[in-house]
Amino acid sequence: DKRPAAVDTLLDAMCAYKLRRREPFLAIGGGVILDIAGMGACLYRRGVPFVRVPTTLLAIVDASVGVKNGVDYCCDLTGEAYKNRVGSFY
Repeated sequence: DKRPAAVDTLLDAMCAYKLRRREPFLAIGGGVILDIAGMGACLYRRGVPFVRVPTTLLAIVDASVGVKNGVDYCCDLTGEAYKNRVGSFY
């Protein structure tokens, strides 16, 4: 599930592990995992080195096209969910 809560969980784990700013962050998985990991890597300490290892064909194509990532967003005011509404280029 590409929700901000998943990014928060990842950021908590990075803090608990005490990842330093220059230490690379490795993400292995499909598109959802790479998007969540990419967002976390971008936000943690204003960016840590991020290595993508895509494991699905779609993730390979998506990772090769650009360094973008996005997570879904649910607006509390309207109750609507938006796909890939929050993201970054990293």
